[in-house]
Amino acid sequence: MNKKIKNKGFTILELLVVISIIGIITSVALVTLGAARQKARNTKTVSQVRQYVNAFSQYFNQNGYYPKPTVSNPTCLGVGYDYPAAGQCKIGATTYSVDAAAMTALSTYIVGTPAVNKQVININGNASMGVIYDCSSVDAGGNCITGPNTSITWMLEGNGVSCGPTTLAPTITTEGNTICTGDPGGAR
Repeated sequence: MNKKIKNKGFTILELLVVISIIGIITSVALVTLGAARQKARNTKTVSQVRQYVNAFSQYFNQNGYYPKPTVSNPTCLGVGYDYPAAGQCKIGATTYSVDAAAMTALSTYIVGTPAVNKQVININGNASMGVIYDCSSVDAGGNCITGPNTSITWMLEGNGVSCGPTTLAPTITTEGNTICTGDPGGAR
């Protein structure tokens, strides 16, 4: 009596093939998820910049000039900055502070103060975060006016991504990330 016993299971080779396929699918999904998260962070930043552009435009239309920072110029736009220290933001090697006077002046024209995108981006070998408002074009009365030195600067993750409709200067791409500069009142 020679009985053959049937093995009810998988061979080690079959298991390895299935595990390999699952690993490949997982790695593709993670890469796709990372790209989607990057795009979402960039979209949030561009949305925040648009809110500020609208607020600056309304402020300018009512007053004839932009709000003048009193403590720090250039200054960080937004609240919630904590890099490199509380109340500070940074682009490249330069650190800026939040100017409460400029933020208060815009508060009438913006619903809430947009919290900042806290994603740290490498710019010229330096960890960077923030949206910067620079008011260096002033009239005889010291009011901030439209000019080549009045701008908003922000950063996006990725090389050659769209900065949005308010872009003044060509974008600068560094270390695989993008620096954008725009008119605070939106192309006047």
